[in-house]
Amino acid sequence: MKAASVRNTVLVVLAVVAALMLITVRASAGTGNDCPSNTVCLYNTSTWDTLLGYRGGNQGLSNISAANNDKVSSWWNKSSWNARYYNNSNGGGLCQNMLAGTHGAAGALTNNAASSWATNGAC
Repeated sequence: MKAASVRNTVLVVLAVVAALMLITVRASAGTGNDCPSNTVCLYNTSTWDTLLGYRGGNQGLSNISAANNDKVSSWWNKSSWNARYYNNSNGGGLCQNMLAGTHGAAGALTNNAASSWATNGAC
């Protein structure tokens, strides 16, 4: 009977440790620390934890690389410039604003759909 009690206590402790580890991992996601100052960053997840790339402000329209095309789920704009991305290449399709000094997740119609972007103004 004593061994069963010890085993149950160990299982409870392990469950608590596992839960705390999960909470710690979730809390560390989305800090934006990997996005350099004065840049606009694009992320593959809605929690800002998989950086796809970044650019400085005041850069004109360019297409997103083939490797990162249609993968943007969130962004972090640490620049003083408004920025935007488009669903299609060459600035076509729906436009998503990434306003200066803000961060956010892609809208329902622009999630995993970015093909071009610019950091020299909003939509």
